[in-house]
Amino acid sequence: SILLIGDSDIAFWPEHLLPTNPSVRQVLVKGQSGAVLGDLVVQLERELEGLSSSMLHSLIILACAGENDIGSGLSLDMTLASMQRFLDAAFGSQSGGAVQVSHLLFLGPKFEPWLKDDPSSKKQYSKLSRAMAKCCQRHSHAERIHFMDCLTMFCTPETATMPGATLGGKACPDSKYFADDGLHLSPAGYEKWKQKVEEQLLLRLSSTTS
Repeated sequence: SILLIGDSDIAFWPEHLLPTNPSVRQVLVKGQSGAVLGDLVVQLERELEGLSSSMLHSLIILACAGENDIGSGLSLDMTLASMQRFLDAAFGSQSGGAVQVSHLLFLGPKFEPWLKDDPSSKKQYSKLSRAMAKCCQRHSHAERIHFMDCLTMFCTPETATMPGATLGGKACPDSKYFADDGLHLSPAGYEKWKQKVEEQLLLRLSSTTS
């Protein structure tokens, strides 16, 4: 099974565009608008406890959070500490727990249209993305964790690949991937996420069974 957990990006994910895989029996969505990474730790522990009483034995987690940490004024150190606790919570039941997390995919922050005239926040997004990736790479279960760099995923092709794009100065978000509020994804945006996530699921589940 797949558990989608996170902020409004998860909460607003259209049901018909949820990522899946032939090996997946069910997709569970637990999104909370406005959630910061610290909120996800408590939420994940609660969800894992609830799932432990079910017939579920193997779980893939797809997580997304961090952008609200910046909007809430939380320091990078505080966000990364929450990130570490979240990863620890995901794999804390590996020694005998009823639910075994086989893989964790983490969707990183993305450049959004509202950031166009806010270079300071854009640089914070970039810095957070790099720090989150390192946190995943350094975790004791790093081989089961994949950080998906989404910074320029929804930017126009010509600006997404420009030198320095991921540093915040060059990349320009493509409005077709976003809702009218310039903040949340449109169906086209979720369709792209679905494709990218399913590519990772295919790669990781295939390597597990081979």
